[in-house]
Amino acid sequence: MRTTCSGRDVAYRAASLVFAALCLVASRASLADEAPPVLKIIGACKSSPTCGADVNACKPEAHVSLEPGDRLVLCLEYNAGTGRLGKDKLSLILNGQSFAKRSASFVRAALDAKGVDVLEFKLPGRLEDDWQAFIRSTPVVSVYEDVPVAVAFEGRPVSLLGDPVKTRINLVVYDKTLYVSMVIILLIFLGATLLLANSTNVLRDRGFGLPPMAKPPFSLARCQVAFWFVLVFASFAWLWVVTGSYANVLNDTALVLIGIGTGTALGGFMIDATNVSESEAAVKPLLPQEAALSRTLRDAEAKLAAATPALQNALQASPPPADLAQLQKVAADEEAIIIQAKADILAVTKEIDQKAPKVAPRVSEGWWKDVVTDKSGVSFHRFQMISWTLLLGLVFLWSVLNDLAMPTFNNTLLALLGISAGTYLGFKLPEKHA
Repeated sequence: MRTTCSGRDVAYRAASLVFAALCLVASRASLADEAPPVLKIIGACKSSPTCGADVNACKPEAHVSLEPGDRLVLCLEYNAGTGRLGKDKLSLILNGQSFAKRSASFVRAALDAKGVDVLEFKLPGRLEDDWQAFIRSTPVVSVYEDVPVAVAFEGRPVSLLGDPVKTRINLVVYDKTLYVSMVIILLIFLGATLLLANSTNVLRDRGFGLPPMAKPPFSLARCQVAFWFVLVFASFAWLWVVTGSYANVLNDTALVLIGIGTGTALGGFMIDATNVSESEAAVKPLLPQEAALSRTLRDAEAKLAAATPALQNALQASPPPADLAQLQKVAADEEAIIIQAKADILAVTKEIDQKAPKVAPRVSEGWWKDVVTDKSGVSFHRFQMISWTLLLGLVFLWSVLNDLAMPTFNNTLLALLGISAGTYLGFKLPEKHA
């Protein structure tokens, strides 16, 4: 059977083929339009009256040193002109980190007479979240040298570095002079704190009944609060210099740590003050008696010393003088007074010691021995408190140096410090009975 095609069928098939071809061409054109642009960076400069989007000129510099808030100008080759891409779709990438929010600071994209596009971006300021996140994502240095720079289109990197790249871009993180000055000040502050702690009683227990020139022992609680204060203070100053921010440096953990130390020191002081007050009340009536006996002893010793030469001369004289017996009686009486006064002083001193056993140890034996011992000797609860304080102090310092932020301890760690402090105070209460 033979089939024939009418003119209408031929025309229909031809129109279908043409329509399909047009669809294919349109589809390929659409895909071509959706393909991301490829931008070639040929240099950069710092925005100035001779280089920037405002003057529609880009003159690459060999070295570009930028600080937070400065404007970075990029020289690019893109024949189609980046202006048609839309400024809101272009963003900056520094050292591999995207600054998507920087697109709003993009000023202008215009193809100049030499076929070079001019893009200008404003770097985030020191206190902005973008900059804080940037410096916390990289090792801390005063200047980031040879920072890789790229441009993103709709969040995707689309720029290629020129060959060779004519510009070295350095980012200044913080002022090195200010940094060195702050470090010196902190070292002086630490030295002054140590000198004050050693030469005064600011970190020592309340003294009672100390021998002349003797110092009371160091207080573990006061040393702990001083430790956290110095650590938080130094961390705050260092972070302020490095990050440029001070408003959000302190956090709840730092306040709780200082609060635990302060509360422990206050509790220990109140216990010591109560013990010392009770001891002073018990001993106070005995102190005048001890002083009177001491005066009696000194007077008797002085009279005996005055009478001794005359007695010795009388004993050596021949014949013996008539007042020899009287001289011997005076010497014997004074010797008896001395013996009795010494016995009375010894008894009063013993009674004072018995009624004032609450202050221990009386004399400092060195920092380490002072903080780990009480009247019963080396105490494990003191050693435990010191160990946890030093360990968490190292964690705190590591976080500050590594993360450029004060750490956030969870409730478990803070409760652990609180338990250690409570144990210390609990054992300190019965020390008066030791």
